[in-house]
Amino acid sequence: MNTTMRVVDHGLGGPPEIMKVISDVPLPVLKPHEVLIEVHATGINRPDVFQRSGSYPPPLGASPYLGLEVAGVIVARGPDVTQWQIGDQVCALTPGGAYAEYCATPAAHCLRIPKGLTMLQAAAIPETYFTVWSNLFDMGHLKSNETILIHGGSSGIGVTAIQFAKAFGAIGALKGPLHGGANTEVLKTLIEVGEVKNVVPWVEAVRAKKGKFMGFGHAVYKVEDPRAIHLKDLSRRLGLEAGDTRLYDISIAMEQAVISTIHKNCNVDFYSASLQHYMGIPGDMFTCVFAASRIVGWCAHILEQLSDNKIIRPSSNYIGPV
Repeated sequence: MNTTMRVVDHGLGGPPEIMKVISDVPLPVLKPHEVLIEVHATGINRPDVFQRSGSYPPPLGASPYLGLEVAGVIVARGPDVTQWQIGDQVCALTPGGAYAEYCATPAAHCLRIPKGLTMLQAAAIPETYFTVWSNLFDMGHLKSNETILIHGGSSGIGVTAIQFAKAFGAIGALKGPLHGGANTEVLKTLIEVGEVKNVVPWVEAVRAKKGKFMGFGHAVYKVEDPRAIHLKDLSRRLGLEAGDTRLYDISIAMEQAVISTIHKNCNVDFYSASLQHYMGIPGDMFTCVFAASRIVGWCAHILEQLSDNKIIRPSSNYIGPV
């Protein structure tokens, strides 16, 4: 086996173009409880994006390179490892370093690749499934006929948690102010503020208390959320049709005041509050509308999983201008 390898290096961080393949990097030095995996495929996760951009330094003792989940073949093992043999095919959660030809990880973080899955499919298992298993069963001790509350049921973690809960006979329920419920809180705020003249004092009061501005900020959109642009116009139009633009006017003033205060743009939830209000949908039904719009997709996921028991990892390719 070689003593060096190629890795994807992101330097000090920056845009995706900063990444490059470098050679002659020494192989990881194994600790007694670790295995060395020859990488066949690796997953891409949000922390990778943050680390690549330079905003998420790796924890102390972790690999300086990207990559938190991997699938491949064990080619070496530490002296304390007894459960794995050289040549075993595994997927694993890693302390970084999976964007490389070889990656070291604790033996306890490995899982034998499930029958019927390719390396590429198996590399998408550890981060999501290990996280859910750890929380539901190792720490939560979920049992049959118990009730589980799943926040963000349409996310990767949420969909996986629903499947695990179903498989173990638990009863699942959806809830969460940040997943379909934020616009309910926005509507309550608009009604509470009442008039445009009250917006600035309200924003100053929330800021002074270090409170949260619901409907602002987004993990992906650091500029104006493109969906919010359309919802803003629809809210204006429906307000005019209803002959009452008060909530829309308050929303406009609040958007300007909050942006100037915390420098975060509004997200899709902010203008959907006034829009759904103008549509005649009660605020306490906003989460139900959120869930109803996703039921077809959830059912499609379940049917696809039942017909072909492989990990579902939807993907999309951007083909527009850059």
